Amino acid sequence: MHFELLRRGTQGSSTQGLQLLQATLDALDAHIVVIDLQARIRLTNRAWRRFAQDGQATQEQVGIGADYMAALRNAREAGDADAAVVLERIEDLLAGRRPFAHHEYPCPGPDRERWFVMQATPLRFDEDSTPEGAVIAHSDITDRFRAEQTAGEMARQLRERVKEAECLGGVAMLTHRATSIPDTLTAIAEHLPTGFLHEHACRAAITYRDRRYPPDEPTPEMGARLSAPIHIRGEGVGQITVGYDAQLGLGDDPFLPEEQRLIERSALLLGQYLHREEIRKELEGANRIKTQFLNAVSHDLRTPLNALLGAIDMLSETPLSEEQRAHLSLGARAGEKLEGLIDMLLDLARLQHGRLNLKHEPFDLLDVVRRQVELVESARAKPAVTIEIATEGAEPWLVEGDGERVGQVISNLVDNAVKFTASGNVTVRLARVGEEWIRIRVLDTGPGIGEAERERIFDWFFQGERVTEEHGGIGLGLRICLELLRAMGGSIDVANRRDGPGAQFTLLLPLPASAANLSTPATRSQQGSMAAQQTEKPLNGVRVVVADDEPINARLTQALLEQMGAHVFLVDDGPGALAAWRDRGPDHLLLDVQMPGLEGPEVVRRIRCEEAETGRRRTPITMLTAQDAPPVRTACEQAGADGYLLKPVRAADLRSHVARSDPPGAQGVTPT
Repeated sequence: MHFELLRRGTQGSSTQGLQLLQATLDALDAHIVVIDLQARIRLTNRAWRRFAQDGQATQEQVGIGADYMAALRNAREAGDADAAVVLERIEDLLAGRRPFAHHEYPCPGPDRERWFVMQATPLRFDEDSTPEGAVIAHSDITDRFRAEQTAGEMARQLRERVKEAECLGGVAMLTHRATSIPDTLTAIAEHLPTGFLHEHACRAAITYRDRRYPPDEPTPEMGARLSAPIHIRGEGVGQITVGYDAQLGLGDDPFLPEEQRLIERSALLLGQYLHREEIRKELEGANRIKTQFLNAVSHDLRTPLNALLGAIDMLSETPLSEEQRAHLSLGARAGEKLEGLIDMLLDLARLQHGRLNLKHEPFDLLDVVRRQVELVESARAKPAVTIEIATEGAEPWLVEGDGERVGQVISNLVDNAVKFTASGNVTVRLARVGEEWIRIRVLDTGPGIGEAERERIFDWFFQGERVTEEHGGIGLGLRICLELLRAMGGSIDVANRRDGPGAQFTLLLPLPASAANLSTPATRSQQGSMAAQQTEKPLNGVRVVVADDEPINARLTQALLEQMGAHVFLVDDGPGALAAWRDRGPDHLLLDVQMPGLEGPEVVRRIRCEEAETGRRRTPITMLTAQDAPPVRTACEQAGADGYLLKPVRAADLRSHVARSDPPGAQGVTPT
């Protein structure tokens, strides 16, 4: 009855309520149709009719009185899954089994696919009455659907980018760890699956120069897989393979398109890492050869230099005319300069390899500066240049640091300042800056340094326009000063003086004050007086075994010691040194490091073992060598050596070491 009223009302029989209902439905954008319990169409709106007309549907198919479900049943039988869902839900709704029906579905169009949502509610004319039909609305949700699709795709891409960043970031991080190539490649192979869709079912393997990583795992039988080659300078050196176990049944292609790009980028990162590592190994090999060369050159130069300077020392103790002493002094200065160049080359090698060992011990900074100034004064024949030391404040100059390296820097700067000052003065000025820092300025009255030259003055092997044959140099001194200061945590700056002509070098060094109580080292004049006293009281009766396979150096050491009153026995190999110690019971042993038969450290080790086993008194042993490499020094110390003298050795240093021996004959073995 109610639907009959609706039908008659829509045919114009006339009430304002029905007209209002039709106008309301026509104003809506949704395609609305009202059906009865038999699914007959009873009422439609303008949007429904226009859509039906655009879809070329007939009045019998979608007009008043048509069976709404017929088209759905036909589509279902044709295999349309969405039609089957809508049909089932509307049937349940009309039967009272569902309070509401909803379904989203696509609709092919002439130009593009469109999406709709079907929403159906029961039609009741009274609030408590049973349903007499249904109101069904089909709304176009194409724009919303496409927006959701776009948002979903963006979210998916974002998730993939996050996974990609996590994976590639991990690869990049692993390639910058300080580990070996095998460990790095194994770690990357274990990390790579984090970038893939089925992370826990995925495996990765890396091959590099015919070796597989991880090395200990059996090669899995991979079904679907991806791979990317690893290149170094255009050469294929391996590949990354990522795949799934064939037994997991993930299909022929369980990979996302992004995953191939991911593995290719990982291979690129690996290629860059392996390229860096191969270059690093090549450089390490080249640096190793260079270091071996420098050590060999140092050893081969120090050996004859030891004989040269030793002979000069011996000659200086004999009666000479003034002219002869002048010539001898020139020879000594030339030898010392050559020794300085050798030391500079070795420092260069240590600094470039980061193997410079710095001390941290108390020393008197003012005394170090004085001694370096005295050395420069004694080596330079420039009476027109005076060297002065000035201090700001009455500070106690006892500090903590490496006094030897600080002295090396000061000596180099003062020597440079004197070199380029024709006349006038060179000043070394000390000042404390705060509790931890010392400022040292070296000023001269020379011509100054041009701006262009100042910018390059600390470069390796740089020699400015002022360098002439008279001045000499190879352009290493200032650079080594810079590197030494950096190693000690300090800095250096250069500028021209503001108060007149000349250059000014300013050092800042972290040298905190020391509370240690050091005895003040002797000055140069005091050392001369002490040397005279020691000459009057030489090493009378001290028995020394000298082991050196270089005859010239051995005879020179013998001559120096005998000049001091010692009894010397020479051997030229390691077994001979061991036998002489056993048979002669010397008061002191001087051993070369490199000897035939047994090397010096091994001789020391055997002596110390025998002393411990037999209870024999400990024999002082000093290593006398041209090798200045820290590993050699460490090996000697670990073997049990008491001292380490580097050739060329000075008579005073030799006397100082041997003088530490026990009184003559204390070893209890009568010499033969």
